[in-house]
Amino acid sequence: MLVLNENLVFAGEAQSMIESISGLVTKRPRVSGASVRHTARESSMGYVAVIIASLIVTVFGFSLEITAGNIGHVRHGREPNAGAAIFPSIPSIPAFAVGLSWLLNRWYMNLGTWTVIGVCFISVCCCAVSQRRLNAELRTVMEESNHPPRA
Repeated sequence: MLVLNENLVFAGEAQSMIESISGLVTKRPRVSGASVRHTARESSMGYVAVIIASLIVTVFGFSLEITAGNIGHVRHGREPNAGAAIFPSIPSIPAFAVGLSWLLNRWYMNLGTWTVIGVCFISVCCCAVSQRRLNAELRTVMEESNHPPRA
């Protein structure tokens, strides 16, 4: 009887240990209300940062578009007064960036926010390099066509 009781005690301890381990794996940790509010505030600030970063990329894109348009104008003998349409880019690029960030954040917390901001940073760096090259090309084209230099 003593052996049977020891086996039952051991089996009961093993069962409780298995339940506690499976509880750690399957249950999410409890979070207090203050932590939930803090996390929600951080998340919304992340989306604001994503919107700002995507708007900065959009502005750099407008600059590239205008400079490339001016190069085309000067090559065809016109004044360098190209413009850029802001309507399709302004709502669609930030909306796409926020949507992508939201999807990636569902997979892993803040992955989308940092990924999209990182891609925006890399895009701005590439746009800055492209802008320098296009400005040099615009100056060259303007000198060849005898246009007065732009300020």
